[in-house]
Amino acid sequence: DYPVFHSPADLAWAGQVAALELHVPQWRVDQLGTMQNPDRLVLDLDPGPGAGLAECIEVAHEARDLLSGIGLDPVPVTSGSKGLHLYCAMDGVRDADYLNAFAKQLAVSLEESMPDLVVSSMAKS
Repeated sequence: DYPVFHSPADLAWAGQVAALELHVPQWRVDQLGTMQNPDRLVLDLDPGPGAGLAECIEVAHEARDLLSGIGLDPVPVTSGSKGLHLYCAMDGVRDADYLNAFAKQLAVSLEESMPDLVVSSMAKS
């Protein structure tokens, strides 16, 4: 379940309840609330212990090369104090399951080519 903000007052409510980090889902809904296919792919590059923004940038360059090689145009965006997101516009033809599987395979490929910098597992530990 996600809140839907329609006004500045809604956003003020989020601040009032200390929702300091709002994650925007990578899909839209139509007028009836039916989920639409994603219109973007987001890769979240978060550094772990001993890594920082410089390492994220190195991984982002490698990811950009892979994504550009298949016709996508990733755009970097800073995330938090030391991470990066890579945003890729999508045409909305593929569903979320497809894009999730694609992102996972991309992460595994990055881990194989950069094992000292990339971990593809999303476990909290």
